[in-house]
Amino acid sequence: AVITIPPTLAVYKEPDTGMTMLYMAMIIPMLFFSGIQKKMLIIFAAIPVSIMSVVVILYVKFNDFFTETVLSKLSGHQISRIYGWLQPYEYPDSSFQTRQGFLAIGSGEFTGKGYLQNNVYVVEKHTDFIFANIAEEIGFLGASFVIALLFFLIYRIVLVTVEAKDLFMTLMGAGIASLLAFQITQNIGMTIGLLPVTGMTLPFLSYGGSSLLSNFMLMGIVMIIYKSYSGYMFKAEE
Repeated sequence: AVITIPPTLAVYKEPDTGMTMLYMAMIIPMLFFSGIQKKMLIIFAAIPVSIMSVVVILYVKFNDFFTETVLSKLSGHQISRIYGWLQPYEYPDSSFQTRQGFLAIGSGEFTGKGYLQNNVYVVEKHTDFIFANIAEEIGFLGASFVIALLFFLIYRIVLVTVEAKDLFMTLMGAGIASLLAFQITQNIGMTIGLLPVTGMTLPFLSYGGSSLLSNFMLMGIVMIIYKSYSGYMFKAEE
């Protein structure tokens, strides 16, 4: 926590909430697999769960207090995204991207409109909302296939991590698997309206050189973990 919190706070101040969430998604499973005492994990888990429970209760039961006290602590664009997520049709300006994503995904139906046959306007759909473009062009079948491929990637990383002989490599693998899983869930979730928009890319699919390079570096670390216990295809007898 001492090592992680300072850079996390610095990134949050930028502000970049999405990257802060990614840091937490990577560090928490590493703490879990590090052998830390279970009672410490319960304490760590109880804090965010309690905070989220209070926020939900305030939003449902004391909406005016929630708006004036809780939301006022956030920046303008964060408030806009929260309202656009919770009430997309009451705040059309804040939820424009989300609603267009709905329309694009729904219009693709089961088999899609065909490659490059998208006609629903989605702002910057080649970056954060690439999944809406995929669902529009190749439909439910194609989008499901993409999700299955991403799931298989995480599954393979988990298998590699489980076989690692070194605790440090196990922790790296757990962090990478969790990081990618959270990123995929958040990106697709915000595209279909289940989660708020955070500007998080879809690994290996969204346009962006830094994102692609970072993800390939993570895959390189996974391959190093795999080599640490698998050995080589050809070995010389001693």
